[in-house]
Amino acid sequence: MFCELFKRKILNILFPIECVGCGREDVYLCQDCLLKMPLGKNMDCFFCGKGNPPGRTCPGCAVEHHLDGVFVCADYSDRAINELIKKLKYSFARELGAVLGEIAVGYLQKLRAEEKLKKINLRNYIIAPIPLHKKRFNWRGFNQAELIARHIAKNLNLEYQDLLIRNRHNTPQVKLSGAERKENIAGCFALAGKNIAGKKIILVDDVATTGSTLDEAAGVLQAAGADKVWGLVIGKG
Repeated sequence: MFCELFKRKILNILFPIECVGCGREDVYLCQDCLLKMPLGKNMDCFFCGKGNPPGRTCPGCAVEHHLDGVFVCADYSDRAINELIKKLKYSFARELGAVLGEIAVGYLQKLRAEEKLKKINLRNYIIAPIPLHKKRFNWRGFNQAELIARHIAKNLNLEYQDLLIRNRHNTPQVKLSGAERKENIAGCFALAGKNIAGKKIILVDDVATTGSTLDEAAGVLQAAGADKVWGLVIGKG
């Protein structure tokens, strides 16, 4: 406990807490800036960019991909979103899991209010995070996708489950090209001993670039009998 408190104190000195939008002290994202944040602009097929609200995988891409669609909550090129995700992952500010989770909740509520979820009843879906390998988890101290996923499930009253395990420690995807990412992530996931036959699932991660990680995980779930598998990311990198 003392070591954790000391670590947080040092990190607060090196990375002072202030709103990424307006600079207000003692908060990473103030309520005013949260309400002003543009959400849900990307409604296209994640893989080819063809318009297919609310992010469904188009018929052409569905032939070679496992995901039924991907919810992209915000614009990763937005300075505030980019900074929040980086602070969570690299400044170890785990409280940002709830902040990013709240952005996702706001996005899904926006889709619901705009009647863009007519064919997707969220209450039928299980919320599950993309898992970290044990080595990466021990280094960071938490799984950022889990923090976001738990916040979404709690605040939308949805079921949360850890459905997957990461059974291989691979090179971070950020360093690789599209083709390399797909090869690098192959075989990294396994089912965590859960019966998911006929289940509908939303896989949560912080950011996706090519979608290789989400798609690989979705393939494992589909092979185990999942009915629908969507991805949800805060931003598309």
